[in-house]
Parts: sequence; structure tokens; C-alpha cells
Amino acid sequence: LLGISDIVGENGLRTLLRRTSLEKYRDNLPPSNENLEDCMVSEATRLDCAIEDIYGEKGAISILRQVGNMQAVWGIEENQAVAEALKQQFAGKSDIERATDILTITAAIISAQMDTTAWVEMENGALYYRDRSYVHCFDRTSGHPVCYVTEGFLMGLARWAAPNVRWRASEETCMAAGGDCCSFAVMCDDEGH
Repeated sequence: LLGISDIVGENGLRTLLRRTSLEKYRDNLPPSNENLEDCMVSEATRLDCAIEDIYGEKGAISILRQVGNMQAVWGIEENQAVAEALKQQFAGKSDIERATDILTITAAIISAQMDTTAWVEMENGALYYRDRSYVHCFDRTSGHPVCYVTEGFLMGLARWAAPNVRWRASEETCMAAGGDCCSFAVMCDDEGH
């Protein structure tokens, strides 16, 4: 909600909360904790859909990726001790190894917090983040992948781990589009160099 507000403004957030029947968060943001009862996954999906309805597909993709990137930055800032320990472990590792490490740690945290399965693997020379948590496609049907927040989140994490590389994340399969998991290719954008 903070990320959405930063991008669309307080009036934009109020409109989204009203449109999604989530006015309970208007001046009362849910706590930033691991308690699943404090904010439902269905609420995140409803917000994503409302952003798509109001701003159109291209506008929504931009907004939602920015929100995901902000979530990655805030998550790292909130865990500075862990971040510093990770940076020490990164010494001497390649960019792809650093990205793999941060995404693997994130997958383990999300699996535990959401009581789901998330994992990272290499396939055909590409790094893949796979997730079955439904966070951004819960109870949704689409003809294409829709988890743009997660794309931004993964790019933000990879950028933090290997800041000298231009990263991109692209959702290749999505549970909203009939996939058995949401699968994201996380790779260097060679065009950025």
C-alpha cells in the first residue's frame, strides 16, 4: 500500500481502496509483520486488478513493477544485519551466483511465511524463480502472466545483489494463466551494456 501510494498518490490510493472495498486500510495500514491474518493474499490480487482497470495494462505493468522493486528495497533496508552478512558472503562470487543466493534465500523465507513452495533453479543457462504462493494471481484467470509485482521484486533483489548488472525478470508461466506455478526467468539484460 505504501508503494502504491508513493506512485499514484494518496488520492489514487483512496480510489483504489474504495474500488476494492478495502477502505479499512485508508488511514490504518496493516502492520509490516509475518502474521498472515493481518493482510489477505486476495486483497493484494484485488488491488492489482483495480490498478489494471484504472491505469490500463501498460500503466499497471509499470506501476506494479515499481511497487515490487520498492518492496525489495524496503525488505533489505528492514534487515540490515542480514544484508551486511550477505554482502560479505558475496565476496568473490559472480553476478549470477549473487543473484542466485539472494533469490534462494528469499524463496526459503516466502515458503516459510506463506506456507507454500518457492524455489530457484538454473535451466538452460538461465536463473528461474518459481513460486506457488498465488500472491498476485489468487482466484484470477488470465490469458497471460499477471504477477508484475513479483517481476519488480525479483529485479530489485537481483539489482541489490549484483548492482553492476542490468537485470530483468519475466514471468513465463503463471497460475492465473493455467500454469502449475508462477515461473520467472531472471537474467542479465545484455542490451543494458
